[in-house]
Amino acid sequence: RALALAAAEWRRVTEEQEGARRAAESERLLKETDAAVVRARREWEEEQGSARREAEAEAARLRMLHDEAARRLEERQVAWAAEAESRRAAFVHEVQQAEARQRQLAAEAESQRALLDEQAAE
Repeated sequence: RALALAAAEWRRVTEEQEGARRAAESERLLKETDAAVVRARREWEEEQGSARREAEAEAARLRMLHDEAARRLEERQVAWAAEAESRRAAFVHEVQQAEARQRQLAAEAESQRALLDEQAAE
C-alpha cells in the first residue's frame, strides 16, 4: 500500500512537473510569438514610413518639374507674344510706308497730268 501511495504521489508530482514544463514552454512560445509580432509590426511600420517618405519625395520632385515646365511655357508664351507683336508692328509700318509711297506716286502722277494738260492747252 505504501508503494502504491508513493507511486501515485510520484505520478502526481511528475504530472505536475510535466504540466509546469508545458506551461513554461507555452509561456516561452507565447513571449517569442509576441516579440516576433512586435518586430514584424515595427518592420512593417518602418517600411511603410520609408515608402511614404519616398512617395512624398517623388511627389515633391514631380511638383518641382511641373512648376519648372509651367514657368518655361509661360516664358515661351511671352516670347511668342512679343515676337508676334514685333512682326505685326513691322507689317503695319510696311503698310504705312506703302500707302505713303502710293500717295506720293499719285501726287506725282497728278502733277504730271496737270503739266501735260497745260502743255496740251498751249
